[in-house]
Amino acid sequence: MTNFCEQVSSGAVLLTVNQRLARHRSVQIQTWQQAQGLLWWETPEILPFRSWMLSLHANYLASGESEKTLLPELLQQRAWQVCIDNDESVSLLDSESASRGAKRAWDIACAWECHPDENDYLPLDQYTWRRWQASYSAHLEASGCIDESSLADHLQAILNAGGGQQELPSQILLDGFIQ
Repeated sequence: MTNFCEQVSSGAVLLTVNQRLARHRSVQIQTWQQAQGLLWWETPEILPFRSWMLSLHANYLASGESEKTLLPELLQQRAWQVCIDNDESVSLLDSESASRGAKRAWDIACAWECHPDENDYLPLDQYTWRRWQASYSAHLEASGCIDESSLADHLQAILNAGGGQQELPSQILLDGFIQ
């Protein structure tokens, strides 16, 4: 425990897999600081990875590194439903339920980077989803938005283009992720 406490106390950013682990690590570091006999200390940066990415994107928006705004969850769901409702080749009884399923599939595809190739032969349901996904992606592009599922790829693109380096901490520690 001492090693990560020393690193975080020296300015490293600790990114955790969830809010619960972030709170737990904050308590551990406070206990360690008190055991060191310190009466005060800078509040360390201990954040869930998702919160850190959202904060980084907000900084990139403020500095002009990114021009894409984050589409709120409710509007993401609505955009999926509009894309499905506009698909004339499919007639569904419950497009709202289909949009929730399509969004979940999008979240998984983005997380695992497993988008089907345009030339792949797909069963009808996957082919339909790919059509909806193309419509949703076009909607995001046209509106100048990104969603949380594609946020990591967007941030990576900014960094790969040579931008945004000044917003990154000098040291990042990851905790709770599968190694």
